[in-house]
Parts: sequence; C-alpha cells; structure tokens
Amino acid sequence: PLELVLAKLTPYIVIGMIDIVVCLLAASLIFDVPIRGSLLSIVSASFLYLMVSLLLGLTISGFSSSQFQASQMALLASFMPAMMLSGFVFDTRNLPVVIQVISPILPATHFMTLIKTLFLGGDDWRLWLKECGILIIYIVVLTTASCISLKKRLTQLRESAIADYREHPLPQQLLKTLCKNVDQVLGEAWKNLDLPNGSVLIAVGGYGRGELYPYSDV
Repeated sequence: PLELVLAKLTPYIVIGMIDIVVCLLAASLIFDVPIRGSLLSIVSASFLYLMVSLLLGLTISGFSSSQFQASQMALLASFMPAMMLSGFVFDTRNLPVVIQVISPILPATHFMTLIKTLFLGGDDWRLWLKECGILIIYIVVLTTASCISLKKRLTQLRESAIADYREHPLPQQLLKTLCKNVDQVLGEAWKNLDLPNGSVLIAVGGYGRGELYPYSDV
C-alpha cells in the first residue's frame, strides 16, 4: 500500500507545485500582492499543505464504498471547512467560540496563518517551524491512514475474488479479477482527486500484459 500511495501522489504533487508557481506569479505580477517572505519559506509550506490535502483525499477514497460517497465526504471533511473555518474567508477571531475551538484542528488553519504572515509580514521562522511541524504530523498520520485504508480495500476485494474462485476454480479468471481490483482502487482514487481537464492516468504493464488486457498486471 505504501508504494501505491507514493505512486499515486507523485503526479499530483508535480501538478500541484506547477499550480503554486502559477499562483505566485499571478499574485505578484497581476494582482500586485506583496510577497515579503522568501520563496523558500512560501514554497516549502505550500508543498507540505499540498501533501496533506492529497493524502486526505486518498484516505477518504480508501475508506469510501463508492465515488459518490467519497466526493461527499471530501466536500464535508476538507473543502467546506477549509473555506469557511480556516480564516480564508472570515477572521477566526470574529467567529463563535465553538468554531474557534474547532478551527485549529484543521490543517488549512495552520497553513492560512503561516501563508498570510509570509506574504504580508515577511519571514517568521519560529512560526514557520511551528506550523510546518504541525503539517508534518498531519502528513505522517494521513500517510499511515491512507496505507491502512488502501490495504483494507484491497484485502476485501481479494477475499471476494478468492471466494468466487473457490466456487468456480478458474485460475485465469482469478488472476484477471485480482488485477481488476487493483485497477479499481487506483481508478477510484484518481477520480476523487480534483485534477485539470485532460489529465491522464497511464498504466504501464509488463509480462503478461496481453493476456490481462484491459486490466493491469500490477
């Protein structure tokens, strides 16, 4: 599962970092937003938050039973709280006390606190270490959770395939079913991440690819 998580994250990280560079250029050249902090501090903090967001999506995908359920969970667990409760739209100091208690639990709150300081106030390395340390903790926790969720999902699909094999002992069909299960898990995770139009998932096969088509031989 760890290899699947890393392989799944890599293209999204590349795309996300390109988006971050585009946003920084637009903020500086088009909207004249002051960037008083160093690029190192801003990009590194953005990279950590990007990792947290992607890992949260993979974790939700692994524990969900359908794409619709995963999309609803992602909306409730990440997008709406990050938009409304992190300080992105409203200053958390003006929100009810209950929201102020919940807000620090969200990764987006720590990122927003740090990125606003870096943009408008300049480098504050003590704050950078604090907030980035919290984001790293989220990364470790969510990496573990995503590995567990994907492993659980693959195990359930494998047990189902083996049960079918015991009723109908066809080795070739069992092999195709197991490969299809891997494709299904990866495909669902791919669909649940918000990617630009035209993004493509490429499965590279090796020995036996022709026999297993259209499923991969991971």
